[in-house]
Amino acid sequence: MQSIRVRSVVMGVALGSVLVLGACNTNKPADETVTKAETDGVTTTARVEAIDSATRDVTLRWEDGVVTTYKCGPEVRNFAQIRVGDTVHAMVADSVAVSVGPSQGEPVAGTVTDVSRTRLGEKPGMVVTSTALLTARVLAVDSVFRTVTVRGPAGKERVIRVKPDVNLGNVTVGNDVTLTVTETVAIWVTGS
Repeated sequence: MQSIRVRSVVMGVALGSVLVLGACNTNKPADETVTKAETDGVTTTARVEAIDSATRDVTLRWEDGVVTTYKCGPEVRNFAQIRVGDTVHAMVADSVAVSVGPSQGEPVAGTVTDVSRTRLGEKPGMVVTSTALLTARVLAVDSVFRTVTVRGPAGKERVIRVKPDVNLGNVTVGNDVTLTVTETVAIWVTGS
């Protein structure tokens, strides 16, 4: 599906970008938390070209002309409501929030996913939101080589390169760097 950009967020790579954001570029004291959030998203639509009820396959023609067939599993509630000519809307949005501040305890990592579906009898629709949280402890700050060394929840140490516009004076050994990544995918069907 070329008209939808879906970004994979790999926590190790995302942590590498934590201090690359020009986010924490204020002159806050080391005992205060500095946060920056960035959001990005895209939406697109497709037309239902064909439906195979026996196999639960739906063929869609996307805005860019690409035709793709998808198998709809049992989690697609109200499959029988889909008709040829219906419009399928898809939206992918993600946001990244980065905070640098005083330690709140041991580094942690976790993910929470929430799924909402349409009610019985309505056209199919679903919203899936996944939020991942990762904290790492700052072990060293090198302002000459513009790097920060952190230790994540698994005990692994990582050296992160920092963009020139980030004020490293805001990052202190012992601070926590917290990365919160939220991805939302919404798909819903409307009549033709």
